[in-house]
Amino acid sequence: MSQHSFWIAGEGGATFVHLHLPCPKNDVRSTGLLVVPPPGHEYTHGYRALRIFAGAAAAAGFAVIRTDLRGTGNSTEAERVGVDSWLEDIERARQYLLQTVGLKNVVLFGVRASAFLALESCKVEEGIILWNPCSSGRSFIRELKVLAKVGTSDGHQAVLESGGLVFDEILQQSIERLKASDFQSQIGRVLLVQRSDRQSDAVLTESLRQRATSLHCMTNDDFISAFREPHNTQPPLGFIESAVEWLRTEYPEITSSGLFVDLSTDQTIRQSTVLPNVTRFVEERVQNIDGLFAILTHTPGTRSIVLIGNGGSAHHAGANRLHVDLARGLAAQGIDCLRYDLANLGESVDVQTALECGATTPTPEENNPYPKTAGRDVNAIMSWARQQGYSRVILAGLCAGAYAAFDVARQANSAIPLELVLINPLTFDWQEGMSLDIPNEYSNLQQAKAYESAAKDWGRWKRLLTGNIDYQLLVRHLFDSTIISFTSRWRDVALRLGLREAPRLAQDLLQIAASGCKLRFYFAERDPGLEILSTAGERCLADLRKQGILRIRTIKGADHTFKRICERDELIRTIIEDMEHEHGFSA
Repeated sequence: MSQHSFWIAGEGGATFVHLHLPCPKNDVRSTGLLVVPPPGHEYTHGYRALRIFAGAAAAAGFAVIRTDLRGTGNSTEAERVGVDSWLEDIERARQYLLQTVGLKNVVLFGVRASAFLALESCKVEEGIILWNPCSSGRSFIRELKVLAKVGTSDGHQAVLESGGLVFDEILQQSIERLKASDFQSQIGRVLLVQRSDRQSDAVLTESLRQRATSLHCMTNDDFISAFREPHNTQPPLGFIESAVEWLRTEYPEITSSGLFVDLSTDQTIRQSTVLPNVTRFVEERVQNIDGLFAILTHTPGTRSIVLIGNGGSAHHAGANRLHVDLARGLAAQGIDCLRYDLANLGESVDVQTALECGATTPTPEENNPYPKTAGRDVNAIMSWARQQGYSRVILAGLCAGAYAAFDVARQANSAIPLELVLINPLTFDWQEGMSLDIPNEYSNLQQAKAYESAAKDWGRWKRLLTGNIDYQLLVRHLFDSTIISFTSRWRDVALRLGLREAPRLAQDLLQIAASGCKLRFYFAERDPGLEILSTAGERCLADLRKQGILRIRTIKGADHTFKRICERDELIRTIIEDMEHEHGFSA
């Protein structure tokens, strides 16, 4: 098997796709599979599951295309993101399978909201797989609105957004009009997979029964574990086995491997695209660096580059598409950016090889945001950057990506002075077995800050005076915050008197600074990272700041992964402003 990643250009922007081709030596089917990912946060949460499914289908002889709908992933922005532009993306991928690869038929795959996109775009007699579809487009938008209210501290959100995608009124309306009863055209074979703990959608089932050549319904609960937060996901092996077996049974026709084009010489494949609607020429290219998947956002003439690795287990687009927005924002200002996947994450996982070897479960390192090989991979990326002639190299990352950059910097003997852009690190000393969630010892600090903020709110005082509050919880948090504050101050005093050794973090910061490296930290207001950094000691941080080596910024109102566009924009603006302040963009 082989995998190729590229953009399919067209009017209104370019659609990014991953093409999985079966091995020509094995049985090759005349039918292909077109995977349409769900929009919103489920795009990132389900990325791993859909990638593994595509690899399994390719191993069974099906050519598979996975798309990034415009305005999501690595695709360019559409002039107006909406259902119509997404249907165009699906049509581009369909035509590539039929005309360029040379297949006879296409089966569409849709999950959750993208199930309705698949139904809307399905041609006469085309097959379709629907995995845990929403009951309607309106129900999907309703779910997003509920999640938006739950996920914000003030109970409301100025705009509706999910996973880095802003659902404006036009997009919401175009999605809300999608409902099962409106789909009238006759389609081919259908596999409908739903969760056992949900009542089946009678309207959708009946509509499919009337339209489809055949309808096969089954229940499977793999969706629950496959669409969690990226670092907690599990491969949906049961679903994959059943879906691939259905494909084999319903589409058994074998074709000549001669129908497949030589992708290495295919001139229609564009491994680069020019971004529209920017102030300067900006191009994106797919890169393979020592087996690592990466995308370079490039503007001519620059000798500076930001290298940004995985944030947790999210793939190279970043949580809420942060890495894409940051890369394109930097390039628009004249500095390159490479977003890449570590060897065990995103597109740098060799799923095809594993499947060909008969593997049915992931390796221990697969999907681990703190892999043992991270240092090796980051050094390979830095070496590539030097070979390309960049004189200014900036390591960046969010959460686990920040830790990987920090860990490499404290061990590096770099010929080029490094700069670090560290966003919301949750640890500076990762040990195997540590929790991937926010460290418990800092949850008390967050609660204490909440009470400190509440002290300025008359409404909270009213609750206190009327007894409408948990006094036991209040006393406990006040006690905990007092102990933590006293311990921190005692450590600083003991250090100045020479009664204790400098904390490990302070030693690391000083060592990094001594190598000529500059450090810039960016913390979300509601994240514990700043408190974690403060364990280095006030004196150490003050000295580094005074020397101009350390800069610390806080993004007001933001959460750990910058879910809201206003905070993402503020983070990107602040990073760009700081870089320009340090050296300008011609360095």
